[in-house]
Amino acid sequence: MATELNPLAQQRRLRTRLRQARTHAGLTQRSVAEQLDWSTSKVIRIETGAVGVSTTDLRALLQLYGITEPDRVAELVEVAKAARRKAWWDEYRDSFNPKLVNFVASEAGASGIRHFQSLVVPGALQTADYARAVLQDFGSESELVERAVRMRLTRQEGIVAEGGPSAVFVLDESVLLRHVGGPGIMQAQIEHLQELDRLKHIAIKVRPFGAGVRDGMQVSFTIFDFDDGPEHVVYVNQPGEDVAVKNDADEVCHYIDLFAELDERASALSTFIGSRPQ
Repeated sequence: MATELNPLAQQRRLRTRLRQARTHAGLTQRSVAEQLDWSTSKVIRIETGAVGVSTTDLRALLQLYGITEPDRVAELVEVAKAARRKAWWDEYRDSFNPKLVNFVASEAGASGIRHFQSLVVPGALQTADYARAVLQDFGSESELVERAVRMRLTRQEGIVAEGGPSAVFVLDESVLLRHVGGPGIMQAQIEHLQELDRLKHIAIKVRPFGAGVRDGMQVSFTIFDFDDGPEHVVYVNQPGEDVAVKNDADEVCHYIDLFAELDERASALSTFIGSRPQ
């Protein structure tokens, strides 16, 4: 999905600009709060994106930071308005965990995706039948299965579209050998992966059993790269737990290094499929 249409991307862009402006003005979060008669926590929540910022509050911040040029103020006001607009994933907030919906929003605004999967085909690459089988086998409530399938297919549209993010998916070999939904569904899913792998901006790779194991393979994780805001954000799928967000610099570097190691011993999907006995 285009960044300019992504409210989360606009929110990230705005809070980055505000932090930069405050730093350039030589102000701390505490001093901003004191001068505007706000609580320090309000400033922190605005800068971290925990809350939105109203046009009135935004203008007060810009005035304090010395940003008074009409064109620049108008641009940032428009960014703030765009950050509050509804996106397609908002219709799923009443059905799914907020962390999952935020993951989807981050995915839609990313310029790059690096994903390691150790159990099943990544959700955004699944066929409808494969997704339905996975969700049913994982015990999803029957009334939510079709909504979840629709959300995954919409995510896929954004990734495969022309101008979509540069994406590398590394799958453990077991992902392709584990039958989900029966032989026909599994075969159709593998053929679908082959089609996606032919797209110029998508690479699907397989880490074979022969590459062994290493610490970190126990979980699946995704690294999102952004053209604006924080350079990287990592989401980790921990068994039995919610999706965990990692944005601490040391943690992010750990997963970037881990992905590079897993990717180094992985084969292109076409090579792996071609080497399998018929």
